[in-house]
Amino acid sequence: MPPLPRRLALPAGRRPSVRQQHSALKFRNILDAAKKIFATKGFHEAKITDIAREANVASGTIYLYFKNKDDILIKLFEEAVAEITAAVQAAMADAGDASERLNLFCASYLEHVGADKYLAELIYMEMDPIKKFVPRYCERHFQKLIAILVAIIEDGVASGYFRKGVVPSLSARMIFCSLNETCIYLHTCSSGLQGAKLETFIDSAFFLGLNPDTPVA
Repeated sequence: MPPLPRRLALPAGRRPSVRQQHSALKFRNILDAAKKIFATKGFHEAKITDIAREANVASGTIYLYFKNKDDILIKLFEEAVAEITAAVQAAMADAGDASERLNLFCASYLEHVGADKYLAELIYMEMDPIKKFVPRYCERHFQKLIAILVAIIEDGVASGYFRKGVVPSLSARMIFCSLNETCIYLHTCSSGLQGAKLETFIDSAFFLGLNPDTPVA
């Protein structure tokens, strides 16, 4: 059985062998194929044979790398959340106040997830409590991203950049769900919201509600 590529532990400076590179490529192909199949067919309707056909491997090969469909989906979300988290943290690294960090978080998230139609579909479906795939496990990973938003909003309220009375935990989840909805919208509609236009839209859509000067009824 070939080792899982993510578990390869090579000594520093040592290159992976041809076999290990081939194993890593096959692992990557299976994940990419599963992402497409889950997004287009739905997780519950998708079969291992569908994933194998898309990845151009035998069905039995998939079980050398993953236990079952749940395991594949969990690996997909683990990898996606890790990449998104790294991207938004890098984008916010040199940011100043909370409003700037929140803007950069949103722009980075939309840029990363918005570039991957199938990932956007999977995250959107996972955040829907009716269509949720592996609730208790996958939810923990998304909570890492939501926690970043919560910390930004808490800091913004404390420093006066956001208005008092805002509930950080609820606001963070609303923003996160809105970002995922926006990713789907960008993939399915010709909105023309790209680059600077998209950043302006984010600013007006999210920040007016958090702005301390916004009247509250």
